[in-house]
This record gives sequence, structure tokens and C-alpha cells, in this order.
Amino acid sequence: MDFKLRPYQSDFANNIALKLKEKRRVIACAATGSGKTKTFVWITHKAVSVNKAVLILTESRSIFEQITSEFKNVVEIKAGVKTAEIKAGVIYIGMVQTLSNRKAMIKQFNELNSNLLIINDEAHIGTSTKLLKQLENAYLIGFTATPNWKEAKHLTDIYNDIVIGKQPAWLVENGYLSPYYHYARVTADLSGLKIKNGEYDKESQSEAFGNARVYNGIFDDLNKFSFYKCMVFCSSIEHADNTAKALTEMGYNSVSIHSQNPEAAYQMHQFKTSREINVCVSVGQLTKGFDFPPVDLVILNRATTSLPLYLQMVGRGSRISKGKDKFTVVDYGDNAKRLGLWITDRDWKKLWCEKKKPREKLEIEDYRACDNCGFLLQKDDEVCPACGVKPIEKPKPKEKEPDTKLAELTASYNGIRGKRLSQLTVKELMIYREFSGKKKFCIRIARSKGRAYFMEFLKLAGYKSAFANRFDFSEKLTFNDFTLK
Repeated sequence: MDFKLRPYQSDFANNIALKLKEKRRVIACAATGSGKTKTFVWITHKAVSVNKAVLILTESRSIFEQITSEFKNVVEIKAGVKTAEIKAGVIYIGMVQTLSNRKAMIKQFNELNSNLLIINDEAHIGTSTKLLKQLENAYLIGFTATPNWKEAKHLTDIYNDIVIGKQPAWLVENGYLSPYYHYARVTADLSGLKIKNGEYDKESQSEAFGNARVYNGIFDDLNKFSFYKCMVFCSSIEHADNTAKALTEMGYNSVSIHSQNPEAAYQMHQFKTSREINVCVSVGQLTKGFDFPPVDLVILNRATTSLPLYLQMVGRGSRISKGKDKFTVVDYGDNAKRLGLWITDRDWKKLWCEKKKPREKLEIEDYRACDNCGFLLQKDDEVCPACGVKPIEKPKPKEKEPDTKLAELTASYNGIRGKRLSQLTVKELMIYREFSGKKKFCIRIARSKGRAYFMEFLKLAGYKSAFANRFDFSEKLTFNDFTLK
């Protein structure tokens, strides 16, 4: 290895090793931009050094090529590779779709038993589930930034526990990711969005976001915000092409990168190297495995119900880069309102395996009262069986015009940027608590500032005053007192 891990990456890798020894199959939750690939490259070399075979799995061709470039000696399992000798002490990188059809190779991997370590990239995607169940005797690490059981129900079938690395708030606070600003402007009418298979469908999104009103909003914001490179995420290939065309007609040289663009590689090169082309419009192809740190403006020209997709899109702007002091998100789909701010800590320990019981449907929902006599009608009744009166159709509420006002969702946080944690008033600490999601850490900060401060904090945070009786205020507490960015 010709590189060293950062201290937090080294701690993460060591924690994974300890948990792996105990549980054998674990999720490694690594935030976008935290150096996930470097971490598992380091783990791979360590495993090979003790004569274990390592199989790295991915379902994305671009990520396959990216991972392959990190190693000098690897065996690639991709389209066209029919056979390979599987043995200990060797690194294998496989496309899931290809290896799933190579029964002889799977048998050889299985024969290695505990001498095989599998690293499954983007573990929240279920493509590899069937294959991993066939290799049940191997050690397994599933890397992902977003292990959310609600959208990845296969996680509890494959993994036994989770190890959580440093999350976005910590990475920003310690200078490993860029400071984050989030704005919302709803120029589209979102009332017509329809959900299909758990996500807003392309047709209703194209109708909502593919109009002059939205394009004018993007144009206004491109003029409003100073940026070097911008990424605009759309809901479909057609939507992306139309958006790029509209922006070009408005004077912005933009490219549309997607799987059906034969010139995508050349246009991406232009976006990365030419100052004249500074807007890249995309769909899903660049939401993962795409690392271009100069991106400092991300426009969400779509809505999503998916937390992983949302965090991946926003994360494209989070990397640090020379001359870059922040990144900005402009959200046209109410995504932050629906899914929360990108920087807020989430309880992945709970989310990866939380199975909520489905709510029982109340039978009363299937009925409504007759407007004339009060008899309970079934929804399909055209007239009341008791009095023969036709139910009165209630008028639909008049649709409101979308609010086009640009609102900064991170505005309250701006007032405490540049302050040290020890300088925060109780109200300012509450702002930091809401923004970062670090509730336990904020309790520690409040405790360190004495009983009076702590009691005021408890009141604002909604705790009962008796909560203070748990603590000894004569104990001197310390905490990492950094400057907020």
C-alpha cells in the first residue's frame, strides 16, 4: 500500500475488524465523501497479507473500473471472463451480474469457507442478495452510506450487525468535507406527483418539473449563486435532455450525462476540464461512484422518496477542493422537508434493522355518513339505501400556485458559524442540536457549563427537570471544542 489512512478511517477499519471477528457479516456505514474506497482497499491488503482471498463485489460498471484502478494485481470477473482459478491470497473484483452466472467460480469461492472475505460495495442495493446467500461461510463486509431497512429489506437477511463511521456533521466540523448551505424553492406543482413502486414516477415528475416556470427558476438561481461547477439532477433521461436544452438556450453551456448519450464520456471530460462548460445535468448515473470535488452547487430538479438517493445527490457537492469554501444545494422538490437536511446525524444503528409493525386499517375508513339521514354508506354507494338521497360531492380544494420564494433552510445555523461550541448560548446550542442531530453530545456540552445553563437547556429541549438529577455537576466535563463551519 502506498497510502495511509486518516486517523478516523483507521479507527473505522479497526472497529470493522473487531466486529467482523464476532459477527462475521457486518455493515460498514461510511458517509459519502468519507473515503469508503480507501478504507476497504486498506482492509483488502490486510486480509491478503494473512493469505485470505478477497472478493470485492459491485453492480456498477463505472465503480468496477474505479475500484480496479486502486489495485496493481487483481483478477477481474466481468463480462467475457468465463473461468478463473480461485485461491487464497488473491484479490478478485467481480461484477455481481456476471459472477451470479458463474456456478463453477461460486463453488470455488465457497470451498474457501472462512479464508474468504467478501466486500460488498453499495450494500443497500439488493442486486447481490442471492449470490451472497450462496457464500454463507465467508466473512462479509457490506459498505454503504445509507443502510435504511425501509428501502433495503434484504439487509436483515444478510448482515448480523453494523459498524458506523464518522458522519457528515463530524466530517464538516473537522475539515474533511465542505461547509453546507441548503435553499428550497418550490417552482413546481408537487400535488400531482404519483408514487409507483415506492418512488415518484417519471411521468408525473416530468409534468411537474419540465416546464418554463421551473427552468426560469433554475436560470434565476444559476445567476444568483456564485459557483464553479454545478450539477442538476432530473427524474428521467428526457427530462435531463430538455433541462440541458433549456439552459443552453438561456445562455448556459450545459451537458446532459446519461446512459443513452453516446458522447457522454467526451462531454463529461469537457465538464471537468473546460471552464466554459460548468453545468452538468444528469439522472441517476452520477449519483454514486462519481467523485469530482470542484462541484460546489447541486440543484435537485426532482422529488424523491428515497433517503439514499437524496443523500447521494447532495453528497456530490460535499468534497473539499482547492479554492472551494462551501457547497450549496437548491432544492425544487421539497426533499429536505420530506427527508431532512443532509448534514443531520441519523440513527443508522436503528434504521438498518428497524421493522415497524404495519398499522391496522380502520374499518370505519371504508364508510361515510349520509348527508341527509346519517346512515353509514359504503364508499361505492351511489345513493343512500335508507333514504334514497344521492351523497353530496364535496368540491375539491382549489390548487394553490407553487411558492417560488427562495428560502434558506440553513439560515438559522449561519448565525453560529464561526463560533466555538463553548461560546454558544443555550438557544444557539439548540440550533446546533437541531442542525446536527447530535443530542447526546449537546447534553454533554450543556452539562459542562453548569447547572443553571443545563436546566435552561432541558427546558428548551423538552426534557423534564428531574432529568438533571441523574448527573453530578461537581464533575468537570470536557468536550471537543471546535469552531462551527
